[in-house]
Amino acid sequence: MGSWSKLAELGKSPERSAGEFANPFVTESPLREEEKGPVSPTLTRRNSGWWWRTRDLVKAMPLFKHLTPEQRTALCDAMWRSGVQKVAQGDVILQSQQPTTVLYIVGNGEVKASRGRGHNYEESRFLAGDIFGDAAFLGTCGEADAKYVASSENVNLLLCTREIFQEAVGDLSCLQPKKLSVSPGSSKGSKSPKSANAFSRLQNWFRHPDKGGGKAGMDAAGSPRSLDNLDTMEVPSTVNCLMDLTLDDKIGEGMSCNVFRGTVVCSSTPCAVKVMKNATLKRENLEQMAKKESDLITKVLQQQPVCPFITYVHGVFEDKWAMYIVMELADSNLEQLVLAQPGALDASRIQRYASHVVMGLEHLHDRGVLYRDLKPANLLLCSNDTLKLTDFGLSKRLSWGRSKGDYERAMTACGTSSYAAPEVLDNKGGSFPADCWSLGILIFYMFVGYTPFANQSGLGDDGGHTIFNIMNNRRCEFPSCIPSTARDLVDGLLVHDESKRLTLAQAILIGRLFINSMEILPIEIVP
Repeated sequence: MGSWSKLAELGKSPERSAGEFANPFVTESPLREEEKGPVSPTLTRRNSGWWWRTRDLVKAMPLFKHLTPEQRTALCDAMWRSGVQKVAQGDVILQSQQPTTVLYIVGNGEVKASRGRGHNYEESRFLAGDIFGDAAFLGTCGEADAKYVASSENVNLLLCTREIFQEAVGDLSCLQPKKLSVSPGSSKGSKSPKSANAFSRLQNWFRHPDKGGGKAGMDAAGSPRSLDNLDTMEVPSTVNCLMDLTLDDKIGEGMSCNVFRGTVVCSSTPCAVKVMKNATLKRENLEQMAKKESDLITKVLQQQPVCPFITYVHGVFEDKWAMYIVMELADSNLEQLVLAQPGALDASRIQRYASHVVMGLEHLHDRGVLYRDLKPANLLLCSNDTLKLTDFGLSKRLSWGRSKGDYERAMTACGTSSYAAPEVLDNKGGSFPADCWSLGILIFYMFVGYTPFANQSGLGDDGGHTIFNIMNNRRCEFPSCIPSTARDLVDGLLVHDESKRLTLAQAILIGRLFINSMEILPIEIVP
């Protein structure tokens, strides 16, 4: 996406010298009061969303999968200190007969690799998040095996030399898997006798869907995982079948699913289980949509790094009756919060929630996923006051159209009309800017409790044409309770021409000025 370089470009101002932006991955943010004083020099970098993006790259690399969270953090800090290498189009980065001990990580842009100097055969391409030079870094290839790598467009590279690694982490043997000790008598396949509850409860529900639903409500049976120690957060075990669960009350239902409160047996972790009956999916012609949601979760959302602003999924599986999605359990959602206390959300809290949504959308967009259904009901509120995206039934992973040099558009009009972008309602298809429009509507809603183009008489069954007409005939009118800086942000997001609409990277910059220069990523950092 190249959002890092765009962000660095947007961050330039007359008051700052060019040297302050030598590292395009860095966007500094002020420290909170409690963080001032004797703090680590890397703390301001960790307050930046882009430091976390760099850490995500390190966590996602199979090469570093056996490092501890503390080792990954130290390595990330060391790589930041070494700076970023900028490469112009056509420059040679790594050449045959010139072996190196440097591991290269592509920050943005594209790198092409081929065998030997001057050879026209293209062997492979490297995009943002990809690495090369790992064989030389590990010392497993000789000069003859070193590849010729040239840049096909302007790129920024993060570098990790052996010296940097040894200084931050230690010997290269740290990259080898550690042997696990298993206590005598332990059995990997042992299950709790209570796990049979899940099977019996679901069987009863399938036969008598109108009975035994239990009381409704969104109160959690326990506290979700804390974000205070993000670097040391362990990923819970994957749930593969009903025997891994115990089920309790039914806490919600949708057009094609029912949601139960449950517990992951092996870890006693509270969870929510979304159950989609095969018969219902077939009757409503929703089988394909459910399959796409399942694929998106398993191939994108469950892959490392796990985003703290997207609902964690413990597992996805199916049997002859239904498909199951097991997610973390939340206290409530944003819609319930706003309806319970309209107008009670203060500006600082809205800024906090907006930052969570932006980082969640960034995580999806960087993986080519268009969310398409951003609305308060799809934002879960956890006990640590963190907002998380959920329900990816309408999300779509966009294909890269190399002939156009951009992602293909999603042509199906879907989502909630009052949050949908004009191009979607006009059946012109949508891409990532459509999610940015929805973000603008959401921020407006959090301030006043209603959407800016809502038809007071109801939407009707016109496929969103009423909302579309209102959008075209009048601008967004801001009540006095919305600060001017927030109006600038919403105004920039609610631009009809999607090419001129604010991107998420631009929204982050404006969001830093949103309320009293507060941080866009309000997470407690582990020193």
